[in-house]
Amino acid sequence: MWASRDLLCWLLLGNDMASSPTQKALKWIRDQGYTADVAEYWNHFARRRKDLFGFIDIVAAKAGEPLIGIQATSRTNISARVRKIRSIEAHSLWLSSGCRLLVVGLPRVVELLEEGTIDVVHHKKSRRGSRD
Repeated sequence: MWASRDLLCWLLLGNDMASSPTQKALKWIRDQGYTADVAEYWNHFARRRKDLFGFIDIVAAKAGEPLIGIQATSRTNISARVRKIRSIEAHSLWLSSGCRLLVVGLPRVVELLEEGTIDVVHHKKSRRGSRD
């Protein structure tokens, strides 16, 4: 059975289920060859979404690679999400245990490191008729 948010997206947008930042990030990480699933859930009583450790929406795994925690957001909210994650103590434990932490606001992806951040992906839309 579909969650009500997914059903609403399907009704409003047709078959384009990849409309929320979480669904877009999930598709993006799966396209990279990772097995991934949503780790956030809806708390019906509090009427809020609850992220894993307060900052992880998606967990992704791939053989031979470190576990990845993903905070999905819009491109314009990436810096706010990075500040939020840095304010949560558990993020240091996540990183020091060898796991990776990405903030995905497609087309931009930022990786949080123990000290600082780096842009992992920043796609630019190609212009029509441009040659590679």
